Amino acid sequence: MKGGHSQFIPLAILLLAAIMSGILYIMQSGDTEQTKISLQPGNIEITGKGAVEGGNTVVIKRGGHYLIEGTLQNGQIYVDTDDNEPVLLELCGVDISNPSEAVIYVEKAEHTTILLAVGTENTIQCGTKEGAAIYAEDDLLLAGEGSLRVLSGLNNGIQSKAAMQIDGGTIEVTAANNGIKGKDSVTISGGSLLIEAGDRGVQAKYEMEITGGELKIAAKEGMEANQVLIEGGMMDITAEDDGINANGGEDKQKKNPSKDVVEDMPNLTIRGGIIYIDAEGDGIDSNGNLFIEGGELVIDGPTEDDDGPLDFGKENEGICTIKGGTVLAIGSSGMAETFGEGSEQCSFRWILDTPYEAGSEIVITDAAGKELYRHTAAKKGASVVFSSPELVLGETYSLHVGEQTLEVMQDNVSVR
Repeated sequence: MKGGHSQFIPLAILLLAAIMSGILYIMQSGDTEQTKISLQPGNIEITGKGAVEGGNTVVIKRGGHYLIEGTLQNGQIYVDTDDNEPVLLELCGVDISNPSEAVIYVEKAEHTTILLAVGTENTIQCGTKEGAAIYAEDDLLLAGEGSLRVLSGLNNGIQSKAAMQIDGGTIEVTAANNGIKGKDSVTISGGSLLIEAGDRGVQAKYEMEITGGELKIAAKEGMEANQVLIEGGMMDITAEDDGINANGGEDKQKKNPSKDVVEDMPNLTIRGGIIYIDAEGDGIDSNGNLFIEGGELVIDGPTEDDDGPLDFGKENEGICTIKGGTVLAIGSSGMAETFGEGSEQCSFRWILDTPYEAGSEIVITDAAGKELYRHTAAKKGASVVFSSPELVLGETYSLHVGEQTLEVMQDNVSVR
């Protein structure tokens, strides 16, 4: 798959459409009753069919629409259906905690949607050594216009062992390990997410697609998957290591490859969105190909020379190209990569003789003095990579870095 793009996008869209159709069916069908579950200390009241109470556990045994409200300590919502019907869990103001297991555990369901009812505040809190505060063996969708706060003290926040979708809601996740995790895929098309995680903010083993929503992430590593596609949304990522990472593609080089490593050629593709990254490791890093085709990307990259603002997998015969969008990637100079000659849009990389300090203004202007971009550096650095549709082959530009002014002749598609 050298130089290629992932083919998972239509599948993710079809899956989301199928799940949303299931929600509409459940909510609109006259044949489907709503089951109301009221959680109270020492008492669980269930009105309707499909769910039973067992101690502090609510067991949902068939597909349907379940309205859940109230407070439950050391409790669990457990889904285990066998009727091939979708399950809709509508959270209408809940506060549920469990010190040792997942608060919402989906063992088996055709697919499950957690709908955050309009105007409600919901809190899920657990400490579990395995799994997550919200855990599903099958496909999981979060949607709605309410809020959800997830606190996971010992492992992941929200996890699906299949496809994870987030389409709405105001969601705050604090997790010791990963914030949002899906195995087959993670798709985010809406909502407002605030994630603090000890490991990855958002992770999928195979595929990740971001088409909308607002994400603010503080984590060891911001986002990671084998195939990453960003087409929209607003992202603010602070990472102790890499900001966005397309991983895998390494097994062919190892005699005893890890089962966690995906062999497919990694692709990190940005086609839209507004992205800001403050990373101590690589700003964006693909172990294979890196494609920028649109959007706006600003990176305050590493200060140490063993990482760079941009990185791609030369060792896997990967390429790095740009054909649209605006990119400003600044940081250390030791590993500062830039876009290749196969790009369709002009770019330049400049290594500074005198490093700049945090707070320095980075300004790019054209020959007439028109300002093309301005940014205040968050950290010290010595390299600047810039690309914009306004850069024209054969023209001269000025790069102002603090008190320094440098002339850049765009005599090649990729000046370096």
